[in-house]
Amino acid sequence: MADLLLLIVRGAVALSCGAAGVVALTHWLVRRGTLSPFGAWPRLVRGAADLVVRPMEHRLVARGGNPQQAPYWVLGIAVLGGLVLISLLQWLIGYGSAAGYAARGGPRGVMVFLVAAACDLLTLALFIRVIGSWFGIGRWTPWMRPFHVVTDWLIRPLQRFIPPIGMIDFTPIVAYLLIALLKPFLLRLIG
Repeated sequence: MADLLLLIVRGAVALSCGAAGVVALTHWLVRRGTLSPFGAWPRLVRGAADLVVRPMEHRLVARGGNPQQAPYWVLGIAVLGGLVLISLLQWLIGYGSAAGYAARGGPRGVMVFLVAAACDLLTLALFIRVIGSWFGIGRWTPWMRPFHVVTDWLIRPLQRFIPPIGMIDFTPIVAYLLIALLKPFLLRLIG
């Protein structure tokens, strides 16, 4: 069942990336002068893609960007979003099978799984927090706030002892190393 779901999602991602690629390629050929913008193919592609491209054009204009870049943004979002979706689905399927395996191992297996999953999720939250800070996404952004709430108990005490060097805060790296060192110790302690 999981393999079928993954196959369907991969097919949908491939189709969406292919469609976005056709839109971007057609747009590039029109801008280059190879295709006439009033030809049948460019008008067909634009009409079919207008539902996705037009909102992207409006967003780009609102942010001071060039609306001519909208098809390329749509292609980039389709590719990156598809890769993230497939990776997330594979991760969920892997964790689901690991949880099933842990349940067959009894209470100790479940405890080992929960400790490992908590460490992995904390590491992921740290990673998302760091990437968000690189793009200037503040801690009070509604979708970023949970990652700060989950990791503040570990980062805040470290920030008291490890000052930033210039603009670089090394406490997430130290927190990651602490998690990487504590996880095997906790798993050996339980198992």
